[in-house]
Amino acid sequence: MRQIKPYDFFRYCKFIPSGVKVTGFTLVELLLIIVILGILAVGAAPLLVSDRNVDQLTLREQALTILRQQQLVAMQQTPNCVQVVITATALGANQGNCSAPVLTNPANDSVNHVVIDNQSQWQLTPLNGGAALALPAAFRFDPLGRPQDSCSNGCRLAISPLDGASSYNLCVEAEGYIHSC
Repeated sequence: MRQIKPYDFFRYCKFIPSGVKVTGFTLVELLLIIVILGILAVGAAPLLVSDRNVDQLTLREQALTILRQQQLVAMQQTPNCVQVVITATALGANQGNCSAPVLTNPANDSVNHVVIDNQSQWQLTPLNGGAALALPAAFRFDPLGRPQDSCSNGCRLAISPLDGASSYNLCVEAEGYIHSC
């Protein structure tokens, strides 16, 4: 009887047809890949698991939606005043009352307002540089969808964590393009 070497085992198995070359990972390659994936998982897990990042991304997307909605309303209902108001803890829309930057009942109106938690704050800065604008601040959109008032040259809205972690930004360009930046 012929002695089968360990690496020739699959060559003599009955369930593999003859003439088929068997290829695959060696044990060393498999272990090396598992170690590399483990290192990557340890490095990436905190970024994916943190609640704060998810909360801030969700807030940014909600704010982006509200800004775009108010821009569309301003373009479609041109006689009405549509104002976006930013306070330290909320972003919202005032429709019809543009006399003062005041949000009415932001906690109970999740359609037109975004309220952030007590671990973050809003910050409004001009896109062309300069100091942050004092809050509460407000700006309107004209019938062409361009920002007016304190944001007429474009502005950046930031959700800034109070612990100094990286902030999530929204930009309103002078031409009216609203995007995350």
